[in-house]
Amino acid sequence: MDFARRRLQRGARETIDVSRFSQQSPVTGTAKLNDSVVGFGGVQASREQLFASEMNSTRKASWLNPGPCELSDDSCWNHCLPFKGDMGAEKCSSASLFDIWRGFGNLCHASVLHLLLDDFLAVAQSGGENHTPLLQPLLTLGTLLGAHRSHTIIRWTHDIDVAYFLKEWTSDVEEGLRRGLREKGLILFKDKIWRVCFATYHPLAAKIYSVNESSKLKPGTDGDIPYLDLYHMTEDGGMFAHETIKSLLKREHVLPLKKCELLGKLYDTIQKPEALFKLARYGDFMREKQTNHRRR
Repeated sequence: MDFARRRLQRGARETIDVSRFSQQSPVTGTAKLNDSVVGFGGVQASREQLFASEMNSTRKASWLNPGPCELSDDSCWNHCLPFKGDMGAEKCSSASLFDIWRGFGNLCHASVLHLLLDDFLAVAQSGGENHTPLLQPLLTLGTLLGAHRSHTIIRWTHDIDVAYFLKEWTSDVEEGLRRGLREKGLILFKDKIWRVCFATYHPLAAKIYSVNESSKLKPGTDGDIPYLDLYHMTEDGGMFAHETIKSLLKREHVLPLKKCELLGKLYDTIQKPEALFKLARYGDFMREKQTNHRRR
């Protein structure tokens, strides 16, 4: 068994009590990391103290507005936590959210994306007031490709891709999802499609944020902000439409749904991922190669 597989299985067995590490304050937009102490100007300061100081100073990126986003449009990018992680092959080929707690030095971008996926699904699948799931999520596009090819998140990807089945996106669904994500420390907003990012009051924001690097980053889809894209899938005359893809998927390519493995855990996805990759023009998709991120 190779090192990557042993690492994934070990990580999948671990149970992390996040409350030991953090306390969330949606009001002040700070996160307390009780076990992290770093040196700053010759004085010992916790990551939480450094982060809180940064959020209240001019050292942070000029566009960044700490705290929740009261709207739901593309202005919410300015409330998203900036972060651009390591994407190197040696370290990040099997990166997972568990690396955030293990403290392996500079974080991989894929580790933070895995946390974003895990947090989002915890809300989407937990259900609203009647305890039914808010929507039916499944892995798609680049995230599905990584799972399909190597059971990992592609190390150079900028985002997480999640498709969902939902008869109608109602105000109740939107409000339930927004409220649940906000309590989790995430922001839901629409920029062409629905997207999700980390808020500055996420419990692990101070552990993710880099005081030295994050002030140089920019908002948007260019890779300076970890984000999750949501794609609506609808049935249309025995065919399935996937948001942002012009061609339709055949019913037998979608149903019945099946499970795919990603970082030691099983997730729902469509029956024939290869059909989706072809429609998305992924080319020789089973051959790993770095490509430029495309705006959607």
